Amino acid sequence: MRPFRTIFVGDVHGCAGEFKKLLRTLDYDPVRDRLYLTGDNFARGPDPDRTLDLIIRARARSVVGNHDWKIYRCLAHQRTGKYPGEKFSKSQTVACARMAHRSVEFADYIASCPISIIGRRWVLVHAGVHPERGSMGTDARTALTIRNYPEYGNPEMPHWHDIYKGPKLVVFGHDARGGLVRREHSGALIAMGLDTGCVYGNQLSAWVMEEDRIVQQPAERMYYDPVNKKILS
Repeated sequence: MRPFRTIFVGDVHGCAGEFKKLLRTLDYDPVRDRLYLTGDNFARGPDPDRTLDLIIRARARSVVGNHDWKIYRCLAHQRTGKYPGEKFSKSQTVACARMAHRSVEFADYIASCPISIIGRRWVLVHAGVHPERGSMGTDARTALTIRNYPEYGNPEMPHWHDIYKGPKLVVFGHDARGGLVRREHSGALIAMGLDTGCVYGNQLSAWVMEEDRIVQQPAERMYYDPVNKKILS
């Protein structure tokens, strides 16, 4: 009998087919393994319905992502018929429309996802942690949106994980432009980034912690054009 494994998977973004194939390649067993997701599970991709079903069947735990939170807000506004000045991207609006028939189920699931999940030697967040204050000094905005530091949205600034020095390992997603990230400090692994842009036609990535092994599933096609910010039918 093989040993217990801890598996982390990057942003799924509604790519249910690739997610299912990745779990099959991993020989994932929900009884013996633990599966954690970096958030942003539904927006932009083709199949949020099946993605939710796969997550539930796999007994996966996920942190909330920035798109997840926006979809939750969009679903809430949809139910009340009130949109009090809040802005949603086209992809978030489309995702919300695709989920409308299961709006309560989707909203309940997203609401159940925490900002962070803390293990003994690791912390899982969607985007990252404050590079100077660490996980305990990270607020919700930082956990959901940080890429660069000190200006979060400025690509001219260093990535937060180029400054961070631990001690906890941070597993994160969010930054498909940055691709697969592995950072060490003083011989210890301190950052593992797993958003490799499956929804953009690249790969869906998993990291098996106990084996320190990356497993990737190529995308079947591009589902979202990040240049023109357009969902591809």
